[in-house]
Amino acid sequence: RSANSTGRSGRRVIRVAPQPEPADFDAQVRQLGLSALAELVGEPPPFWRQCLPQLAAAYRRICAYSCHYVEPITGLGTADHYVPKSLDPRRAYEWTNYRFACGSMNARKGVASRVLDPFEVQDGWFQVELVRFQLHAAPGLPLEIVASIDDTIHALELNDDACMRARADACEGYWRGDYPLTHLERRFPLLARELRLGDEPR
Repeated sequence: RSANSTGRSGRRVIRVAPQPEPADFDAQVRQLGLSALAELVGEPPPFWRQCLPQLAAAYRRICAYSCHYVEPITGLGTADHYVPKSLDPRRAYEWTNYRFACGSMNARKGVASRVLDPFEVQDGWFQVELVRFQLHAAPGLPLEIVASIDDTIHALELNDDACMRARADACEGYWRGDYPLTHLERRFPLLARELRLGDEPR
């Protein structure tokens, strides 16, 4: 993920950088999937599950949409197909179409076309306010970008009680001294960036 820094006015979601395709992906996923599609009518078989451990490792188990760590004990996480399988079955077997996501974010996204692609989100587009722990569009952005951010927050319910509580719990644990900022950097990188920026001199 991007590690560029900005001042307090530049608080943001940390951009998701695409990671390279695993060496065995073509044989284990793409070729099997495309062969199945050539003979199949109906839902594409889920060969992408073969690469879930690699996808989780490549993106450090951070959900591309919530920017929270996905605990292994709650499941492997999921491969969200950014372009839905129903719209382009062939892309069901393309590594570049996968976004590592927790199950709830994957389900909320569904086939929604108005959700921003995490690979295209730019540093400086989102901010978290550290009172109610809500996500917002950063100030000063073009109106069309603000509209896309608002649509994404709404579609994914990124400001529901569970999301805000998770952010609050993580921050409050850090403020109490339960764990260092490096812990948040591994598990809640967006919040860690917000807190680090908040500690910078004005």
